[in-house]
Amino acid sequence: MERRRYHIGYILTILVCAGFTLSVSPAFCERAIELGVGESQVIGQPHDQWKEVTQIVVADPKIADVAPVSATAVVVLGKARGTTMVYAWEKGAKDCYRYKVTVVEPGLEDVARKIKGDLSAYPGVKVRAAGETILLEGTVSAAADVAKVETIAKAHNPNVKNLVEVSRRDVAEAAAGALNDALAGFKVKARAMEDGSVAVEGEVGSKQDEDAVAGAVQTLSKEVRVVNFVRQAPQPTRQVTIRAKVVEVNRGDSSKLGIDWWQTRTGADLPVNPQPFIFGGIGKGVISMVGPIEARIDALIQNNKANLLSEPRMTVMDQETAKILVGGEIPIPMVQSSVANAISIEWKEFGVSLDVTPKIGADDTITLKVAPSVSGLDFANGIRISGFDVPALRTRKAETSVQVKNGETVVIGGLLQTDTSSTVKKIPILGDIPLLGHLFRSTSKEKAETELIIFVTPEIVEAKPA
Repeated sequence: MERRRYHIGYILTILVCAGFTLSVSPAFCERAIELGVGESQVIGQPHDQWKEVTQIVVADPKIADVAPVSATAVVVLGKARGTTMVYAWEKGAKDCYRYKVTVVEPGLEDVARKIKGDLSAYPGVKVRAAGETILLEGTVSAAADVAKVETIAKAHNPNVKNLVEVSRRDVAEAAAGALNDALAGFKVKARAMEDGSVAVEGEVGSKQDEDAVAGAVQTLSKEVRVVNFVRQAPQPTRQVTIRAKVVEVNRGDSSKLGIDWWQTRTGADLPVNPQPFIFGGIGKGVISMVGPIEARIDALIQNNKANLLSEPRMTVMDQETAKILVGGEIPIPMVQSSVANAISIEWKEFGVSLDVTPKIGADDTITLKVAPSVSGLDFANGIRISGFDVPALRTRKAETSVQVKNGETVVIGGLLQTDTSSTVKKIPILGDIPLLGHLFRSTSKEKAETELIIFVTPEIVEAKPA
């Protein structure tokens, strides 16, 4: 009963207050208040001459609500769009203060500002009002963020147009980071480009590494455009050190070295692979252990039965030619046909020459192209040109290829030379008499044969990269 009487009294109070509008004092005149949804305003002192308000009534609590602050002030809060009345009674007063509260939707510009504040975690997103629509533009770093910013905006206004895209630069940055992690073992670097692509640069040490990088790039290319600039680094050119020993040995002493070059022998100390161009003939041989042979040759040199002509050592680039010459050059006068009585000089090499061209194989075997040549002056078969005696050149040369392992020795022999000398002993004057002079002189001939032996040992020198 008490509750029912309260409501009846409440309605009557409103009617009485409304019915006596013309007779209230100016202090109780109706005042208009405009609020936005979610906004608030204080009514009462100091704006109104409230003494002590004991009762406040809101006609439509769905549009606005009130919250007492003190006996002389109340906060009015706008809740939804519309218009309602708020009434306030002082203690013991019959009249009431009346407030016409109009709650309006905030402007889209204000909504856009609020949305922008809520999207502060996405600095690449722009928010603006376009007619009755909130327009979202710009970029985010991930595809999931596109839906997130739209959800946040629609919490303020359901009419949202989402034009936000995933930043191509951000995608490229993420892709470059992932690629750098995948290629951490290589000397390459992936970086994001302004156009949203990824550039991979650097050098790798082998074709296998180059293929591995290309595979990783191809996998990532499904998500972002990747430009592969990785190349195989130029390999340092390998070199070969050529150690050669050129020895001239008496033919008889060379046969005492104790090796039958024409037979295949496999011994614990001296395995021999017979080939053409060897000692005792035109041939070449490969010896894995030449220590005993060189020791015997050294003994012959010490006994003056062999002559060490040259012992050069040089380093040559792979597939380049090393040239060795033990001898000299002689001037050869040449008559010029274009100018009368004009003679030019051309120099000719003679002696012992050796051209060696190494080629390193995949398994570090070395293919040697060897071209030895022996030439000597032959005055007996020389000619006379413009008063000059020009000797002939006796030349013996060979050319072949042989494959050896790193550090093995190639032995080249069979380059023979025969020198014949005559010694005449006679009685002075009588020995020069024609016919009868033969009775007073004697002639002896000596024949000397020498053999040229060449030892060639190639050794690979690994060039370090700069």
